[in-house]
Amino acid sequence: MNTAPQMDGKNWLMLLAVSIIWAGSFLLTEIALRDVPPLSIMTARVTIGALGLYAMMRAAGVCLPNSRDVAPHVLVLAFLLLGLVNNVVPFSLIVWGQTHLSASLASILNATMPLFTIFLAHFFTSDEKLTFNKLVGILAGLAGVMVIVGNDGIDFASGTTLGKLAILGAACSYAIAALIARRFARWQLHPLFVAFGQSAAAACIAVPLSAYIDMPWQLTVTPQGWAALVALGLVCSSLAYALYFRLIANAGATNASLVTLLIPPFAIVSGALLLGERLSEVQIGGMALILLGLLITDGRIMKILRTRQA
Repeated sequence: MNTAPQMDGKNWLMLLAVSIIWAGSFLLTEIALRDVPPLSIMTARVTIGALGLYAMMRAAGVCLPNSRDVAPHVLVLAFLLLGLVNNVVPFSLIVWGQTHLSASLASILNATMPLFTIFLAHFFTSDEKLTFNKLVGILAGLAGVMVIVGNDGIDFASGTTLGKLAILGAACSYAIAALIARRFARWQLHPLFVAFGQSAAAACIAVPLSAYIDMPWQLTVTPQGWAALVALGLVCSSLAYALYFRLIANAGATNASLVTLLIPPFAIVSGALLLGERLSEVQIGGMALILLGLLITDGRIMKILRTRQA
């Protein structure tokens, strides 16, 4: 009889590691922004990340697929689309948004991604419809977003408001990518190959774009800036993706989704310790509502309550 995936000690360590790494990406982005414009930061991250994932793929002995289920040109187009909505668009929006927001606040707003996923999945899938728990969770998360976005008043001429909307746009783009990625599961491709394929496709889009707009060869980047860029690529993309896909294989996608709950607290603590960032009481309240919404949609709160009642 099949048993549900469980979170043992090894899986919890992987979950904590991915959470800390992705929380650190917001801090590394803030450091890189001192020397490099947003589009070039995104390009460096996806390009270095693709190289790192390719090395991991070869080290793991993962070969290029030879599947009859998908034609090569279809696979290339699918990777280009996934790379666009899962890397190029959200990374660019997050980095640009952080030119107006702190790393801590950006990580909180980015945590709304599962809420967007649940909402969109109701309309674009046949097996992930809204339930009462999910609806209540979305409403709680939406309330938290409204508290944070409206903290300083909604002014579309304000960089702060636009920065918040950019992070929310990135979370929505991630949600769209999650729905697109369902197709890759049907093709039974190795997770490392999917991660490499989307990163390589993103690099193919980003390199000419940033070369035309930013002309990065004219930039003067400090050693600290280079270190931040390399860490974003090798650690926050290559290593984090490798751990995350292994976690999904070991513990299931539902348990792996807990990473979304852990990123904001780690980002807030590290931002306070390393960058001297502080959140207002209103922003903390908004974060609490978003995290509550995620817990409700995940179903864990209701399961605990039903267990205690039983």
